Amino acid sequence: MRTFQQLRIYVASSYSNPMLDDLLAAVRGGGHEVYDFRASGRGPTRIFPARESWTPEAYVDAITDPIAQTQFAADLAALNAADCVILATPCGNDAHAEAGYAHGRNTPVIVHLREGFRPGLMHRLSNGFTADIPSLLFALTRIVPRDATATGDLTAPDLNPFPLPSSRYA
Repeated sequence: MRTFQQLRIYVASSYSNPMLDDLLAAVRGGGHEVYDFRASGRGPTRIFPARESWTPEAYVDAITDPIAQTQFAADLAALNAADCVILATPCGNDAHAEAGYAHGRNTPVIVHLREGFRPGLMHRLSNGFTADIPSLLFALTRIVPRDATATGDLTAPDLNPFPLPSSRYA
């Protein structure tokens, strides 16, 4: 029987994800340390005001601003320290870039699919999919910290059309 292991978790998502607070509370309630990128108070409107009308030059200027650089450094440090990443959908470009970065570092990534997610073939790079909090919390018990290869497939049984006999859910 496996013993409980506290994980450092990076939740890659969006400020506008309406389920983010519930997800963070549930994962923390499961005993894990969770980075909340919103804690700095440097939200998208503070870092990127009027971003819908930017030119490429204005965009590059904004992401090199000291406020944006400070937030980037904090997020990257937390991402580098994470034992695993939860890609909490619906989310956008930054969250997907964070998940891809984690995958490239062999950090386990779980895609948590919720109402409003946008399908993407490259989600297959992840270690699996969950669609509810109990399945997500169970999948977290199967994480091998910072080792996506050893972690293997964590897709929740109700989402897996071809479960393997060696499934970690077995």
